[in-house]
Amino acid sequence: MVGLSFGEAGIHAEVNRWIQIGIVALIGFLVTWTLSTIVDDMERARIEKEFLDASTINGQALHRAVRQNVEVMHSLKAFFQALGSVDTVQFHDYAGAMMRRHKAISALAYAPGTGSPSMNSRPVPITRVDSGESITTAVIHLVADSVLLEAMIRAMKDDTPISTGVISLAAFDGEDTGWIYVIPVQGENSDTKRDPSIRRATTNGFLLGICRGDRMMRAVLSDYSTEEMRIRLLNGADTEHGELLAEYSTSSDFPDDERSFEGGGHFEAAGRHWRIEIRASPAYLADRRGFLPGIVFVTGIILSVLTSVWFARLMERDRRMQEENRRYVVELTKRDEKMREELALARTIQQAMLPHEKPSIPGLLFGICFVPSGDVGGDYFDFIPHPGGKRIGIVLSDISGHGIPAALLFSMFRTLARGILHEDGPTTEKFRKLNRELTRTFPRGRFASTFFADIDTETGTLAYVKASQEPGLLFRRNQPAMLLEKGDVLLGAFNPDIFGEPEYREVSVRLRDGDVLFLYTDGLVEVEDSAGNALGTDVLMRWIEEELQGACGRSDPQRLVEIMRDRVYAFAGTEVLRDDLSAMAVCVACGA
Repeated sequence: MVGLSFGEAGIHAEVNRWIQIGIVALIGFLVTWTLSTIVDDMERARIEKEFLDASTINGQALHRAVRQNVEVMHSLKAFFQALGSVDTVQFHDYAGAMMRRHKAISALAYAPGTGSPSMNSRPVPITRVDSGESITTAVIHLVADSVLLEAMIRAMKDDTPISTGVISLAAFDGEDTGWIYVIPVQGENSDTKRDPSIRRATTNGFLLGICRGDRMMRAVLSDYSTEEMRIRLLNGADTEHGELLAEYSTSSDFPDDERSFEGGGHFEAAGRHWRIEIRASPAYLADRRGFLPGIVFVTGIILSVLTSVWFARLMERDRRMQEENRRYVVELTKRDEKMREELALARTIQQAMLPHEKPSIPGLLFGICFVPSGDVGGDYFDFIPHPGGKRIGIVLSDISGHGIPAALLFSMFRTLARGILHEDGPTTEKFRKLNRELTRTFPRGRFASTFFADIDTETGTLAYVKASQEPGLLFRRNQPAMLLEKGDVLLGAFNPDIFGEPEYREVSVRLRDGDVLFLYTDGLVEVEDSAGNALGTDVLMRWIEEELQGACGRSDPQRLVEIMRDRVYAFAGTEVLRDDLSAMAVCVACGA
């Protein structure tokens, strides 16, 4: 079941990993597309600006050409009126020179203005520069149509000011693109010797000029590359209402869509509005677009792929690290569990090495409290019984250090102490022997402070030997507590081969009925509160006296040591102490 759960978790992690890689790739593509679009828009704006700048310049060129065209017609009109008669040869020479210089008017004709024009009316051709094209035929079609001439004659009869008339040539000849000028001419002829028909023709009439716009526009488009341009000239201020006069396109199938560019402008000439429209097809944009947008797009795609690969490798490395961390955590968990099991076993073993039952000695009651700071500790206590059942030895030791090292020294000390203290002989001699063995067994810098008390209920005496341990406290009825503080050097601290044999003294105290002996290690009085203040021996003595005078009395030493333990925890404000805590209480006589 566990393997299945790990497998499902691995599948989910792999799916999530590929989803994240896909998201990174998608983000890279979107960024690339956005950047390439921005660069493409910038490139299009640059091309459009270049086109508009060129269109403005060429539109102005076409504007100047149209104005020159109009100026030529008015010059011819003025010359025609100045003659006073139709002198074909003279006018032909002047008009031909004007047309060749300006390359504007392709053909000229004169239409008499007497009477109402009809289908039989014919213009009088004056000159035609480009005789290769049927320009005269177009003029004849215009006169035959008679619409424009009728309007102008009617206006002249009404004394209405007449301006230059312009009409599209495409209305009469679909093969030609351009426009026709119709200019009214009023002249008088006093020479009666001339032909009457010519005299009538010069009295009132119209000067007709044909302009081939496609030639003019072809010259304008010479600044552009071919195959994608179109130019139009319209007689009007806007495209919708203006009359198309001329059109020229570099392509027979010019696409007219929203992607094309448009430029040009409008102007006034000869009293009329003219609109120039220059349009470029989408091919114009495609031919001039640089490689930058494509380079940006390709580079972005490559970077996106590289980023996705890098991210995939990063995710793979992260997955491997997570897998290693997971294995490491599992291994640490197993080690921690194993260590906890071993510590629990060590605690059980240490607890088994301490006395399980209190000794039964007439006239004595015992209380014991042992709380290690960790799973195991370095405090040691024991009872040394003597034959006869009326005498017992009490040992309380504090091994230097905490935790597992102190617990190992604890087992070594217990083995040596039990073997030596059970021997016969003076206690001081036993301490010297124990000290010698400990200096040989303990690592350098390790030692044990010990309090050994030998209580004889038959004689009522207490004999103790103290090796730098906390003072024993002896509480008597109606008297201040007595400190059993005389002591000597630590056990195992000084090698007798170097420093000589230490001297240990035995002190005897007479016991009385109701006396209470309280022994403890330094972990009880050195505990600190939240402010860093140590408990101290004075406070401990005050607490014990309060309890002895209270409900506890002098008959329950076990309850006494447990109350002291609880008050120490309350004083420290924590459930974890920094040092081992051990205490022993012995009530003497107690009604025995």
